[in-house]
Amino acid sequence: MPASSAFLDFLLDQLEPLGPVATRRMFGCTGLFQHGRMFAVVTPAGRVYMKADAANLEHFTRQECQPFIYRSRGKDVTLGYYEPPETVLDDQDDLLHWAQLGLAAAARAAQTTPR
Repeated sequence: MPASSAFLDFLLDQLEPLGPVATRRMFGCTGLFQHGRMFAVVTPAGRVYMKADAANLEHFTRQECQPFIYRSRGKDVTLGYYEPPETVLDDQDDLLHWAQLGLAAAARAAQTTPR
């Protein structure tokens, strides 16, 4: 079951200053995309995870952010997405900051991915 439409509407409203953000169901969750690049994952429980990479991972680990882990075929799978501090949903500027970290990581990944 994907995140509630009310929560996704709230999130998209908060992210509006970034420009158009699209959603798509991904592995039981909802992916947030900009320019075709996934920069965040929203779980059915309403937890938000932003894309991390070598360039920004320290920002996440310094805040003790937890990685996105899901179970597949009896094994835990860790993706390169981390949950920012819970308080980011209470402050639009904080949310935008963390989303921009995810967007930057998604852009870097797109530059290194062969077409």
